[in-house]
Amino acid sequence: MKIGIAFDDSLDRPDGVQQHILTLGEWLENHGHKVYYLVGNSKPIVGKNIHSLARVINVKFNKNRLSIPLPVSKNKLRKLLNSLNLDLLHIQMPFSPFFVGRLINIYHGPTVATFHILPSGKLSIVGNKLLAKVQKNTIKKIDDIIAVSSPAGDYAAKTYKTIQPKIIPNSIFLDNLSKYSKKTKRRFIEIRFLGRLVPRKGAMVLVKAVDLLHKNNPDLKINLSVGGSGPMLKKISKYLKTNNLEKIIKMKGQIKESEKPEFLNDADIAVFPASGGESFGIVLIEAINFGSGVVIGGDNPGYRYVLNDEKTLFSANSELELSKLLLLLINNPKLRQEINSKQNILIEKFNIDINGPKIIDVYNSIVAL
Repeated sequence: MKIGIAFDDSLDRPDGVQQHILTLGEWLENHGHKVYYLVGNSKPIVGKNIHSLARVINVKFNKNRLSIPLPVSKNKLRKLLNSLNLDLLHIQMPFSPFFVGRLINIYHGPTVATFHILPSGKLSIVGNKLLAKVQKNTIKKIDDIIAVSSPAGDYAAKTYKTIQPKIIPNSIFLDNLSKYSKKTKRRFIEIRFLGRLVPRKGAMVLVKAVDLLHKNNPDLKINLSVGGSGPMLKKISKYLKTNNLEKIIKMKGQIKESEKPEFLNDADIAVFPASGGESFGIVLIEAINFGSGVVIGGDNPGYRYVLNDEKTLFSANSELELSKLLLLLINNPKLRQEINSKQNILIEKFNIDINGPKIIDVYNSIVAL
């Protein structure tokens, strides 16, 4: 099957939707399908059929930084579609009317969408409602819709007036956990954070929780490593210096994709305090996959869907609640082992070798129409 995966944004950033696209594309190619990536301005990737079609501009939306496409010529899109002769178009939703929206209107073959988002804040809620109204007729041309989680699916059906989406979660290639070295007994509990340093992702909440934990338990042997970059770097660094925390909290900067397995594997506790705007949480399943001891997250709908365990969720805006949960886990190795065992079973739900065939079933059902 010749499949066009369409996405308004660039593939250059390692964000959740980009990871979803590249993982699915690689799995499809491994199973004999031809994949073309029809995307916003992106660098070439060796072995990938990247068609960089739209200039993009950076904006802030949904408490996040992303790129939106400038208008793309309909003739340009029509010529490309004629040359590719696709069997199916798989678009990422929500989408802009200036690029992917135009693709849908020009393409006359089977079209499936994957819906990825949950709004965060009034502005993003209003923006999505407006986008739904503007694109009402275009959305009707989509033959079937997948959502990456139940909360995302419910939101798509309610706001965009779609059919109830099929839930097929974001997936990754699972590693054999035995290939990672076992953590030897050590004097310090290692805590890890990985993500963008923006308020929504909660790095500052974690830093303040560790500060509180340290002040209330000065003999507790803990280290926190913060991986990532973003606009809050200076603010967090200043807080560390002001509160004399630089010995126990280290800012590691941007972590390369090749460095992620080692960084997350070294965690006794991996913490992701995102407050909202999360439809899923690929970083959670990556941390489990790479062998983090325990993975805990802020109690938002996407993270709750993934972790599905009250013992691993906390109020994302409460440093006190997070510090109490960290203390409980630090002092209870048996509980950490219990959660770790459950999470190593949970991770199978997000195996691309399980979910890839489900997506193929969706493809086959609409190609046969």
